[in-house]
Amino acid sequence: TEEHAFPVNLNGAWGTGKTFFVYNWKLLVEEQGHIGIKIDAWESDYLDDPLTIIIAEVIDQLKGRGDDEQFHEQEKKVAHVLVQLKSALPAIAKSLIGIFLGKDTANDIGSMVEAITKSGVELQKYEPDLNLGDLGLEATRAHIRHKRFIKDFKDEVGKLVDVAQPEERNKKIFVFIDELDRCRPTYAIEMLETVKHLFDIPNVVFVFSTDTKQLQHSIKAVYGQDFDSHEYLSRFFEQRLTLPEPDFFEFLSSEKAFERIDFRSS
Repeated sequence: TEEHAFPVNLNGAWGTGKTFFVYNWKLLVEEQGHIGIKIDAWESDYLDDPLTIIIAEVIDQLKGRGDDEQFHEQEKKVAHVLVQLKSALPAIAKSLIGIFLGKDTANDIGSMVEAITKSGVELQKYEPDLNLGDLGLEATRAHIRHKRFIKDFKDEVGKLVDVAQPEERNKKIFVFIDELDRCRPTYAIEMLETVKHLFDIPNVVFVFSTDTKQLQHSIKAVYGQDFDSHEYLSRFFEQRLTLPEPDFFEFLSSEKAFERIDFRSS
C-alpha cells in the first residue's frame, strides 16, 4: 500500500449486512485518523461515467481538510488533467476502429481525424484518401499521450490527497464503493477498470462491497457464459473478505426483548 492502491473485495450475499458493515468500518477508520469516503455505485450508474463520479466524490468528501485555498488550486489542476484524459479516450478508440475494420467500413474517417485532433495530438493536414498507415501513426501518438495523461492524473490526485491531510502523510484514505453488484453489468466493469488503471495511488484503500457471485453473473452477461469471471475479478483485488451468513436465531436471542425465548425449539 505504500506505493500502490490496495483494492479489497468485501463479499456478502443479500441480507448479510454489507452496507451496515461498511458504514461502521468507515467510522472505525475515521476514529483511527484515516479518511473514509463512501460511494454508492448504484445511485450513479445511470450517469455512465465512473471516472467523473469517483473523482467528484473524492473531491467533495475531502473538502474542508487542510488549507482551503491550496486545496482549491489543486482541485483545478485535477479538473484540467481530467478533461485532457477524457478527451483522449474516444480518439484512441476511433483510431483503432479504423485500423482493424479498414477505412471502407469506418463510418466517418473525417470525424475520426477530428476526434484525434481535439485530443491535442498535432496532425498534418491529410488528403481525403487518408490511409490506414496514417491512422496507425496517430493512434500510436494518441496512445502515448494518453499514457502521459494517466500519469499526470494519478500525480495530481495524489497531491490533492496530500493537501487534504498535510500533517498525516502516513495515514490512508479508504474509499468504500458499495452496491456494485446492483449496477448495470457494463457500468460495474467500467468502475472496476477505472479504479485499477486510474486510481492506483499510494496509501489509498478501495473496498468494493458486493455480492460477488451476482457480480460474476453480471460479467458473464457481458463477456459470455464461458468467460472465467472469477479469474477476471482476481485481477482487481489484492484481498477478498467474506461476511458469513448471519445466524438470525442468535441475533434475536441477543436482544433483551427475546432473550428468554428459545427460538430453536420445535
